[in-house]
Amino acid sequence: MDHAPAVARSVYERGHWIGLHGYTHRSFPLLSTSELQQNLGQTQRSIARACRLDLPEVQQRVRDVRPPNGLFTPQILTNLHQWGYRPVMWSVVPEDWVRPGIEVAAQRVLQQTQNGSLIVLHDGYCGGEDVAAIAQHTIPRLLQQGYKFVTIDHLWQRKGCTPLPHFL
Repeated sequence: MDHAPAVARSVYERGHWIGLHGYTHRSFPLLSTSELQQNLGQTQRSIARACRLDLPEVQQRVRDVRPPNGLFTPQILTNLHQWGYRPVMWSVVPEDWVRPGIEVAAQRVLQQTQNGSLIVLHDGYCGGEDVAAIAQHTIPRLLQQGYKFVTIDHLWQRKGCTPLPHFL
């Protein structure tokens, strides 16, 4: 968020749900317990600054964590739970960071999506140069198929639906 505060502020002001992905994008198992806690806290502080919010509000509301590279360990899940974070994983990943082509990535999303799916697309220097075009191709098609887009928070609130199986 320190790298692109205007983007973060725009995302927040448009009403999108904001989650944590780690401040340094290092795989969580490579961090010590204190480094992980500091990493997530630093991300929340950056979000608060960028979005011009009080830090306690961000600490209360911005608690969803999707790990870089999708790596959790049982101990990390335990720590996140103890610290009040909610771990989140994806179920649809078109490997857009390797740039397979817009239509290929869009087809992967369309083929993998089902009710309750969490779609992950990448932007920025992680290889997501095509993210806007992929979204432009897939969103109308998914809407035509009757899917509805909701926030992660909405999924947490739905009875019996969680963004990550319970490992704890």
